[in-house]
Amino acid sequence: MRELQPNQCLSVAVPVFNEAAGIDVFVEEVRRHLAALRLSANTEIVLVNDGSFDGTGDKLDALATQYPGELRVIHLSRNFGFCAAASAALQYAKGNVVILMDADMQDDPGVFSAFLERWREGYDVVYAVRSSRKDSTIFRLLTWCFYRSLRYMSQLSLPLDSGIFALLDQRVVSAINALPERNRYIPGLRCWVGFNQIGIPVERRPRGHGKSRMGLRGLWDLALMAFFSFSFAPLFVFRLAGMAAMAMACVVVLLSVVLYALGTLPVTWALVAFLIAAFGGINLLGIGVLGEYISLIYDEVRRRPLFLVERVTERNPGE
Repeated sequence: MRELQPNQCLSVAVPVFNEAAGIDVFVEEVRRHLAALRLSANTEIVLVNDGSFDGTGDKLDALATQYPGELRVIHLSRNFGFCAAASAALQYAKGNVVILMDADMQDDPGVFSAFLERWREGYDVVYAVRSSRKDSTIFRLLTWCFYRSLRYMSQLSLPLDSGIFALLDQRVVSAINALPERNRYIPGLRCWVGFNQIGIPVERRPRGHGKSRMGLRGLWDLALMAFFSFSFAPLFVFRLAGMAAMAMACVVVLLSVVLYALGTLPVTWALVAFLIAAFGGINLLGIGVLGEYISLIYDEVRRRPLFLVERVTERNPGE
């Protein structure tokens, strides 16, 4: 059974965006649960300010001063998005073991000990499976459909009902950091790198305050990125739709010949108009799907950095 040594470190890596109303409570709760682990190893909390504009940055700097040696704050130059901020948190975490979580109080730090127990047993990734969540019925239904559709259409067996909340061994973190793509769906990349993984059921708590940082547009964009990054099923669907359209066109041609011979050809014009409209819609939707893949390719080949850091706030004990 492995164990963290005194010269090693456990990192809690957290992307943060507009959490000024609750970031103090969040940090205190994480510190309390880290202390309860009674580790001989060092611990750190890495907080990535993803271009917040509600005063979160000032609060994070004050917390770094209040707890020297415990907190490191990474200020990004602007809002780069949730996945980019999560990637920044992983890159700046120094720990031999890293726990990645969100700052909205929905991820429960009380499961840190359960995460570590599984890691000690030899698992390199221990991820939270959302056994229940305090969201609206419609939102729960949409997320249920999303995870199962993505798993069905993906070439990987992606875990169901699992977000970013997970413990990662250092070699898993290094593998994810080494991946070159900019469009990152963290749970998918976590699954893709492999290693020894296990999920544990965790109740997802209600949000501590305010609204979700993502919003419907952000969740929609994240879902599209997940599908287009880990599945070619949309292209396969439109390949089948093209074959079906060709078959239907052949049927219409044969029907037109028969009706023409019977002297009732005008009856088919309504059907022809319908088919033209339907095929036009299929073509446009297919072009849109191809455009999504091409836009992802274009975004990758530009090779712009995933994020830019404005400054780092860190206080050492005694300063």
